[in-house]
Amino acid sequence: MRISRRNLSLLVEHLLVEGMSYEEVKKGAPKKILKLYKSYMWKAINEKVDWPDDPPAPVLQVLEYVNEVHNIDAYEISDIIEDSNLFKTIKTLEKIFSKLTSKIIVLGNTIPYDVIGQGENEESREINRGQILSWLLKRAKEDFANNTAASLYKDFKSITGARGTQYDVSTAQVIKSPITARIFCCIDAMGRSIEEITGYYPVTGRELDVAFYDTFGVEELLDNYAWPNDIELFFQYRHVFPENKRQLNDFSSYSEIAKFINSMGEKIEAEMERLRNQNDDIINFDATKKGIKFFRGSLFGNDSNELKINPQTQYYTKPDAEGIVVAQILNRAGANRLCRNTPEEKCEWCTGAMTDYNYFKQYSEEGPIFYVEIGGERFQIHFVSKQYMDVSDNSITEPKKEKVLMTLFRELAKEFGDLNKFDKNSISPVAVAISNKYIGSKQLLDKYGFMGPPQY
Repeated sequence: MRISRRNLSLLVEHLLVEGMSYEEVKKGAPKKILKLYKSYMWKAINEKVDWPDDPPAPVLQVLEYVNEVHNIDAYEISDIIEDSNLFKTIKTLEKIFSKLTSKIIVLGNTIPYDVIGQGENEESREINRGQILSWLLKRAKEDFANNTAASLYKDFKSITGARGTQYDVSTAQVIKSPITARIFCCIDAMGRSIEEITGYYPVTGRELDVAFYDTFGVEELLDNYAWPNDIELFFQYRHVFPENKRQLNDFSSYSEIAKFINSMGEKIEAEMERLRNQNDDIINFDATKKGIKFFRGSLFGNDSNELKINPQTQYYTKPDAEGIVVAQILNRAGANRLCRNTPEEKCEWCTGAMTDYNYFKQYSEEGPIFYVEIGGERFQIHFVSKQYMDVSDNSITEPKKEKVLMTLFRELAKEFGDLNKFDKNSISPVAVAISNKYIGSKQLLDKYGFMGPPQY
């Protein structure tokens, strides 16, 4: 069988990443993103296109920089693309961006984490995450290779929409993998950073964070996208899938995976039920009672020593007079009961799932897990891993995030005193005590004004 040089190269690339951990694959990710960026930029300045609106920010910034250096009209740049000075400028920009790419956190916090299947362990998870990253980069490479810069940007706009708005991923015609949108966010952040870099202004991690999250509004993109949950379900339950649908490379796009996961819903639910029945002895009432430390509220049916469902919320909890429950989850039984599915609501927290692998044990050994319920809405908080999740296991955003966390902080503060008393340096000693006891909480307490005035 004859094989083309290109296909041979793709085969070798695939074999090289097979079995590599996430960190190993990630080392080459900035270089691949840079190649995609270069491809996108060359398309953008070579093609005379009618943009769906103004050219995207990174394109404008690059063209304006070129115009400043070479006194060239940015919108006529395609006429003189062969100009050697222009080529040199593009190469210079490429070097600038190569330094930035590795610093912009695009991939680290967005690749699904809880991807341990039946019979696998923590080492398997890192290999699985490496496969996910490799698969996504391959999909993004295909997106960038097969489409024009204008069509990519048009579809990117159709996915992201306006800041803070929900969007329908089905409206995207070109973007076939969520990583493509994230790479656009990376490109956008790089574009916005040109002025600072070319002016020799030191770009710090904090400023990059502002460029990446606040300026562009990418938090909404990451928080509302459903794909991490689908990918986690894929790895956790692929042992019940047909043998020809157990590897990511069996799928050509994320949307194909999403449709498949949806079609396998009954099999996944049946496996979940089987595992719950298998572990029924460890999630009885006594175990549940021992597994939840309540700061506010209680178990519904606690007085009768019988596990009951609250008819108002369909949960196992009884909120206080203000409709609030705050608790620390201490064992797997408590985690399982607090994430009970209801007829109207499915809870996606892996910590409460009775999978072959004990996710509750994994997270609880890293740091305490907290449960907050406000007005019938459930949230799970894990400071160490920076996960502040709603019932669908999506990160909660402001202002709801502050409301949930401050409800929790006020309860944790009671062990130490008044959270709202400050010393002469505008620092709350109680907040310091909380941050010392609960690793990972300091950044949040600082964000909400308890650790002194902002440091610039």
